[in-house]
Amino acid sequence: MTTTDIVRYTDTVTGAEVELSVKLIQDTMCKNATDREALMFLELCRHQGLNPWVRDAYLIKYGKDSEATMVTGKDAFMKRADKHPHFDGLESGVIVQKGDHVENRVGTLVLDGEKLVGGWARVARNDRKIDVCPTVSMDEFNSGRGLWQKMPGVMIEKCAIVTALRRAFPSTFAGMYDAAEISSVEIDGSGEVLSAPEPKVVEKTRTRRPATKKETPVVEVAEPDPPTITIIRDENPSDETVEDIVAATQELIADAKEADGNIPEDSVPETPEVDVPEEFSPVTTYEEPTPCVVEGHGDGLWVVMESSSTKERRWVHDYTYDLNDESRTGRCVYTGPVPVPPANPEFNPA
Repeated sequence: MTTTDIVRYTDTVTGAEVELSVKLIQDTMCKNATDREALMFLELCRHQGLNPWVRDAYLIKYGKDSEATMVTGKDAFMKRADKHPHFDGLESGVIVQKGDHVENRVGTLVLDGEKLVGGWARVARNDRKIDVCPTVSMDEFNSGRGLWQKMPGVMIEKCAIVTALRRAFPSTFAGMYDAAEISSVEIDGSGEVLSAPEPKVVEKTRTRRPATKKETPVVEVAEPDPPTITIIRDENPSDETVEDIVAATQELIADAKEADGNIPEDSVPETPEVDVPEEFSPVTTYEEPTPCVVEGHGDGLWVVMESSSTKERRWVHDYTYDLNDESRTGRCVYTGPVPVPPANPEFNPA
């Protein structure tokens, strides 16, 4: 099986045909997933008849170095329980404590003076005499973030429900976990899973000052992973291009080196060793203006900069904006391990 092979199976609730492939999952659902992670997700969906196109299941990975997490959608459990021929009803609630008294309460109401300590659920099967009725503890599931702060009763009750369904119908719900059970997965106010965050945008302000031969140019190097967009805004109008800045910087460095060679060695005080910033030089320029994903930047003529030592690349373009009714020039710098901007992913300069 290759990454592009299409796997077809049937949604167990609607009967609709579902088509998936490893590449489709990586391209549309989880861009950082490895082939192995995407394949495992595909096989789980196929085996359980889950349809990720209607949010029955999610594959979440918040960073390239983290493990991917397979999460079941908020309605997938109940839809499949309702369709099961042996499902005979469900009731659930929270476990509260006041003093020495502990109560299993139907629903999620917690009164003043009571402590929420857990959740419970009861699932009945029409082919068995004994119902499944597990309890779950707040200490085991509460992450203290997101909806766990706003609606802890709803969250712990949900953990109890899906635990009960897995025990009552192991062949139907094996390997399926709700987002409430996984502390590393974020969910919004409606219970939907939040996908991985977009590339971080960092906005900075740069003040133009006349350069002197004694000044040492400083190059800010952004973290290479994840890809970062750095926006440098000038306080004064400027028509200076990227090539002008690179040329001026290289001239300053050459002048400084020449000046250092004319100073007697015994007159130079000892200084501690410092890391020298990497030098980035232009290696190619886009032939046509290309869109930038940052709102308001429009199409930019991108210049590809490369470090001669590490071969790391940056994509740079100038843009204009208004400040106090005057036109200003800024610079947008993409830094990362993949060709950017994302708006033109097919461009890959040699």
